[in-house]
Amino acid sequence: MLRPVSAVTGAILFCALLISYLGSLHPIADSLAVFRPGLAVVLLLTMLPVLRWRWLAWPAFAIATVSLALRALALLPAADGPVDILLYQKNLLFRLADPAPILADIDASAPDVVALQEVSENNRGILDALTETHPYQHFCPFGRVGGTAILSRFEFTDVEALCLAEDGLAAAQINHPKQPLWVVSLHLHWPWPHRQAAQVERFVPLLEKLDHPVIVAGDFNMVPWSHSVRQIASATGTGPIGPILPTYHFAGQSLGLGISIDHVLAPAGGTLTRRPGLGSDHMGLLAGVALP
Repeated sequence: MLRPVSAVTGAILFCALLISYLGSLHPIADSLAVFRPGLAVVLLLTMLPVLRWRWLAWPAFAIATVSLALRALALLPAADGPVDILLYQKNLLFRLADPAPILADIDASAPDVVALQEVSENNRGILDALTETHPYQHFCPFGRVGGTAILSRFEFTDVEALCLAEDGLAAAQINHPKQPLWVVSLHLHWPWPHRQAAQVERFVPLLEKLDHPVIVAGDFNMVPWSHSVRQIASATGTGPIGPILPTYHFAGQSLGLGISIDHVLAPAGGTLTRRPGLGSDHMGLLAGVALP
């Protein structure tokens, strides 16, 4: 009895894992991609009782092993290199009443640029509090959960900043001493059956028109190996800075049930460290970005 049940379960898991790579065909695949590492582990365990059924067991082992190997490689930290710009990424949480701990962490981190999401009436005072250290600011509203913002030590160029209020995207070109660069702060909807795929399709053509280099930071509500993140990376000539770090915890950080949905995408790599939640349901990221 165990073997037929394992075979049926394994076949379902195998199909789900295979579909998770087909995000370019339908957004349901990206929703499955969120669970890809878990699917791979359960698939391996399910196949153990049916190893003799090679027609199912060996393909299942192959795709599960490749999936886990790719995730393991993404956990490796990047080699230290030159840092041209230090960026602090944070989803503030729209109902955050006391931003003082986050302000203290930003001050201690001393970033050149700050990218924020869920900037709401409750916590918008954080922008005023940072005007002395980061006087160049661009805020873009976004629905009930609060807007996106970019704060910079460096002045903005004369190129008009972008605000897509319906799609949670703010972008500004910064006059960095090495070269001008675009910084994008974005907040994606949840994946299918929610509106993430349509949202990304709408603003990707705009991202493709930005002068390079570009840095993208935000709450993607999606894992870095998804089609949505790959679309944004391709449009901006960037890639996720590793390692993969869980930034959102389903039932509290102490239980370790975390998922990586906040990212920094950069054109030439960099270093990434995680910052505490400090009242938000998302942890922060501090990225040391190298410019090409």
